[in-house]
Amino acid sequence: MKHIAVLLFIIIYASAANSEVSNPETLWEKANEAYINEEYAYAAELFENIINQGYESYYLHYNLGNAYFKDNKIGLAILNFERAKRLNPSSDRVNHNLMVANSRIIDRLEPVPKLFYQKWWNSLINVMNTNQWAISTIVLLFIFLVFASLFLFLKNMKSKKISFYTSIFILLLTVFSFIITNQSYLRTTSENEAIVLSVRVTAKSAPSKTSTDLFVIHEGTKVEIINTLGHWTEIKLANGNIGWIEENSIKII
Repeated sequence: MKHIAVLLFIIIYASAANSEVSNPETLWEKANEAYINEEYAYAAELFENIINQGYESYYLHYNLGNAYFKDNKIGLAILNFERAKRLNPSSDRVNHNLMVANSRIIDRLEPVPKLFYQKWWNSLINVMNTNQWAISTIVLLFIFLVFASLFLFLKNMKSKKISFYTSIFILLLTVFSFIITNQSYLRTTSENEAIVLSVRVTAKSAPSKTSTDLFVIHEGTKVEIINTLGHWTEIKLANGNIGWIEENSIKII
C-alpha cells in the first residue's frame, strides 16, 4: 500500500508540475525571459506552445515574429508579423518590423497598381481592428436609438425635425460602420493569403511536377491563394504572376 501511495503522490505531483509549466502565463514569462537572454529558438518554441493551446493575440504573434526574426527564420517571422497585422492593422511597430523583415527576402515584386478607391477603402478598414469597428457600430446604433426615441416623444416640431434628420444621418453611419466591420472580419478570418516557407520554390504551369516551370519564388514571399487541387495550390503574386506550387511550401496567414 505504501508503494501505491508513493506512486500516486508522484503521479499527482508530476501532473501538477506539468500543468504549472504548460500554464500560458508561465510560458509567456519564460518565453520573454528566453528572448531577453537571446535564446530566440527557445523563446519561439514557448510562444508556439501557447498558440497550440488555442490562445491568439496581437502581442503573441508580434513577439513570436520577433523571436523568429532574431533566429534568422525570415519566412516564419513574416508569417507572424502578418498575423499580428491582421489583429491590429494600425500598429506602427508591427508595420515597421514587417517592412524590415520584407527587406530581407530575395524576391522584389512590383505590385499591380490599385485604383484610388481601393487604396482609400483598404486604408479606411485598417484605421481600426475588427473589435474596434464592431464597438463603433454598437455605439452608433445606440446613438441612433436615442435620437429615434427623441423623435417619437418630443412635441416641439423643430426639435422633432432635428432629431429625425440626425437619426437618419446616424443610421447611415451605423450601416457604413457595419459594412466596414464585416469586411474587416472577413479579411481577418480569410485563408486566401499565405507566406512561402521553403527556401526556393518553382511555380508550375499546372498541378504536376512534369509541367512547365514558370517562375521561382523564395522564402518570405507573400502569395494569394486562388485554387487548390490535391496537394497543389494555385497562387497569384503581387505582380500578377500565376502558377502552381506544392501546398507544403507555404503556410496560410
